[in-house]
Amino acid sequence: MKTLYKLLIFMLFIFVSNSIYSQITVVDAVAIDGDKNGAYGTVEIEFSIAVHDGDIKDPGDRDDWEFSLDPEFASFLTPTAFNTKVSYIAVDIDGNDEFIQFTFDTEFASSNGPIYFRYTQEGDVVWDQATESTSFLSDFSLLSASDNSSPAINNVTSNAAGVGVLKLGESIIFTVDIEGPFDETDITILPPQYNGGDLNWVTYDGGDTYTGTYIVAEGHSDRLTAWPLIDINAVDIYGNISDSLDVTNIEKTIDANTPGISSVTVVESLGSILLVDSIIEFTVTLSTAAETGLTVSPSTYNGRALNWATLDA
Repeated sequence: MKTLYKLLIFMLFIFVSNSIYSQITVVDAVAIDGDKNGAYGTVEIEFSIAVHDGDIKDPGDRDDWEFSLDPEFASFLTPTAFNTKVSYIAVDIDGNDEFIQFTFDTEFASSNGPIYFRYTQEGDVVWDQATESTSFLSDFSLLSASDNSSPAINNVTSNAAGVGVLKLGESIIFTVDIEGPFDETDITILPPQYNGGDLNWVTYDGGDTYTGTYIVAEGHSDRLTAWPLIDINAVDIYGNISDSLDVTNIEKTIDANTPGISSVTVVESLGSILLVDSIIEFTVTLSTAAETGLTVSPSTYNGRALNWATLDA
């Protein structure tokens, strides 16, 4: 009976312990390049419940947290500053709540991809804010903070400067210069089309610049004035989107439609036999929309100039 009695007490202790304490968990985390220099310098974390900030903010407590671009933690950084004000994962300025911000004096090597982090409690236990004794944060070996840093565009240019008309088969090349010392090869450039034609954005230099080529094709819209390419954005694989820019150096217009002829009529002034000073009048009717500046061929008939002219200009 004594052994059974001890066993019952031990089991009761386990049951009571589990009912008293519960775990705080990490709900979300994001990595931020706040100054847009191509290197992470901030991580913001959301917990499942409000935590007691005094268990995290001191230098010894911050040393319990390790952050790395490498999931194996071959090298890592510990945060140098703590704040309860966050602005990326949420807009929150309260103290002792479920959001915290860590910043790093030494920034990470890049702002591409997630930051991995782990927590091993050696300083103060991280307790809940409400009671400081009911819920706590357990050690964890690997979590990740998603990329929350948007790519940035330096400038966008085209080779369509200078007055002129682009005809079928001719092209415009647009070039997007991505800002930052760390290039990304998995960027999506928007918009995907210009004047009805696919741009097929591609990088040939590891992500420093992206080029999109528009080729004038039959059926695209004619543009009597230069047609702008606006709201150009760069989007990374995490859905972060850059500020938009417009191309400002497009000057060429576009003629994308071949004129068509629906009929040619002939009127002879003196019937079937033509004498000196007799007249033959040829009339060409277009099947496409009215268009000025067309040249009709041939320019002569039986050695005489035809002097084509528009009748309904």
